[in-house]
Amino acid sequence: AISLLISLTGRRPQQLVMLKYKDLIQNNLDNGKVEYLVSVPRVKQRGKLLQYRELAIISEVASIVQLQANHSVRLVEQTLGKTLDDHAKGKVPVFLNEEKLLDLAIMDSNFLESNKIYAKPTIANLALKNIVNNGNVISNRTGSLLNVTPRRLRYTIATMLAREGHNANTIAELLDHSSTSSTGIYIKNLAESVERIDSAVSEQLSFVADAFMNGIKSKEKIHLKFCSSRKCQSQNLNVSFPCNECAFFMPVDIGEVNPR
Repeated sequence: AISLLISLTGRRPQQLVMLKYKDLIQNNLDNGKVEYLVSVPRVKQRGKLLQYRELAIISEVASIVQLQANHSVRLVEQTLGKTLDDHAKGKVPVFLNEEKLLDLAIMDSNFLESNKIYAKPTIANLALKNIVNNGNVISNRTGSLLNVTPRRLRYTIATMLAREGHNANTIAELLDHSSTSSTGIYIKNLAESVERIDSAVSEQLSFVADAFMNGIKSKEKIHLKFCSSRKCQSQNLNVSFPCNECAFFMPVDIGEVNPR
């Protein structure tokens, strides 16, 4: 459930583990359709009270997240040995810290108000790795299992939005950034950026490329000297080497050749 929410909403794991049962909203619209929303808490808002932002999700994802929320409620009810009323049920986290549930219930009657009952954000990484392992998802680049993380999903979402022409303000809002100052880290590797990088380094790399492809053309420009004797001056092995087959071979005047 948490992996679906990350891929659909682009929200951080720290935000999603703070979701509670009451944050799953279902509205019946006038046209007979049903609207599914999640009220996601905002984080990294310095000096501000906790704020929420409602995000629409598709019915298929809403159903899976609701199943997860119902599962958490059942665990709490089993631990307490009683049925929760609607008010208490609304406080139950969608993603529980199941390991600490029993201890918290024994030690604190108001444990549902504690942040300790939330699952750790690292459950998102584990969920994604399980998906990759179970589905045997292979990276086209490395040929190994895909290395996917919540941050990488957010990066991908932002890059796709940028390629579709959305501006920095829209991307910042969808990633839940307070400003556009850090949005660029997610969109820096667009094709346009790659072209600029290639243009900037191509002149510096042209010498190396030319040396490997065609040999060095101008000793005056690079201030290097190469001899055309049968053994390279820098070669310490007592073997002959055909200089004319070397990528760095350049004929020189006979007067420049060191005597053997």
